[in-house]
Amino acid sequence: DPGTAFDDCVHRWAYAMAPARDPADVVAHAAVDACGAAMNAWNQQLMASAQETAPPPTRGARGYDEQAAQPPQNAALAEHMRTAEARSLFYVVQARAAGCAPPPANTLVSSPS
Repeated sequence: DPGTAFDDCVHRWAYAMAPARDPADVVAHAAVDACGAAMNAWNQQLMASAQETAPPPTRGARGYDEQAAQPPQNAALAEHMRTAEARSLFYVVQARAAGCAPPPANTLVSSPS
């Protein structure tokens, strides 16, 4: 599951970077950036799912309605990014508050190779 693999990645990177002296939001953003490949896989899953469930294009007076044919992909991708950043910030703050070390990679779900 790409969403779980992304969460695993962000969890580990956020905890690993939490001791940095930068503000928590900067560290959280860096953790999301470090998981770019996992985020791309998660977004691709979303896009594939959106295309499967998108309604067929409607025919208007001038032909097919291009906007009606497009799934709300930009909104979904923006929501993914907000979720990712919020989750990462949570992990950074959690790690700082408890002084936690990063979880070992073998104890969390990893993405398939």
